[in-house]
Amino acid sequence: MFIGREPETQFLEELSSSGKPELFVLYGRRRVGKTELLQQFCRGRRAVYFLAAQVREKDNLRAFRDALQEGIDDPLAGSVEFPDWTAALNFVAERARDERLVVVLDEFPYLCESTKGLPSQLQRFWDTRGKASKLMLVLCGSQVSFMENEVLAERSPLFGRRTAQRRLEPLSPESVLPFFPKWSMRDRVLAYAILGGMPAYLRRFDDSRSLFENVARECLRPEGYLFDEVQFLLRSELSNPATYNSLLAAIARGSEKVGDIALDVDVARAAARRARRAAHRSRSVALATRYVPRRGSLPRLPFQAHPAAYQPDPRRPRRTRARGVHPARRRALVRPSAPCVHRRALARTSRRARRR
Repeated sequence: MFIGREPETQFLEELSSSGKPELFVLYGRRRVGKTELLQQFCRGRRAVYFLAAQVREKDNLRAFRDALQEGIDDPLAGSVEFPDWTAALNFVAERARDERLVVVLDEFPYLCESTKGLPSQLQRFWDTRGKASKLMLVLCGSQVSFMENEVLAERSPLFGRRTAQRRLEPLSPESVLPFFPKWSMRDRVLAYAILGGMPAYLRRFDDSRSLFENVARECLRPEGYLFDEVQFLLRSELSNPATYNSLLAAIARGSEKVGDIALDVDVARAAARRARRAAHRSRSVALATRYVPRRGSLPRLPFQAHPAAYQPDPRRPRRTRARGVHPARRRALVRPSAPCVHRRALARTSRRARRR
């Protein structure tokens, strides 16, 4: 059963029916539901869904040939042997010359691991053949840092070629409620507080059991699906997870500001800089979220109502100690008849004071 993702599905439908060549980049952290969304989209249409693996280039090309054979009605698709990805993409573009064809390359970072220079090959293909066809090419990946730096960034060969992109986020709270129709509203909200909006985690909870039983089975037992999930995510996204383990532990202990987290992780200055970079990286891969509170703005009152304008600054000469205020303007402000509400009137008064 496919639940939620109505806006994402509608956007994919719009791209498919545009009639123009489309190069769509979809990425997001693992377990967020990218594969299920794309498989659901490919059903009932002329589409090829290919899930790459961490194998050699030839093995991925053979698997792609098999996916072509299943997705399109072409007798040559099962017998052709692709020497490289350029030949495979040209074959696809030929089949999309007159009719829309959707091709999904899931786990695109795995393809780039086995084929060095694949983004450059894809750039050359798109500039020469892809944008002259009716192909809708979808590049999907779970390694967020790779997709942002090697596919979407300015230094990437594919920069400027994509026609749309989307970072898939967890489900919203209202989309999570249908996962547990047998539970009370209180238990549904608690389940969202525990699991977030990750579809893979939500499917592990069975509403025929109580919430406490599901937490004990999936989160607290060593055999549970979520028992080692944090360490698995850290190892899959980061090369050195030790710093990030300490960072998450510091947040759990109550450190909220970036500087406090850096000091909690390590007092050394160089280590603090590394901890700040780690905090930024953890936000980019959705391991942590930074919230900045909105401060109330100062009321729009006459300038004299803000005492900070007249606070002496001992670091300045006595004649210009009013912090942040030009000396001529300060003389104008302290005049009893100076209009301070309107900026234009204040500027005129300042100019008159300068002439004196």
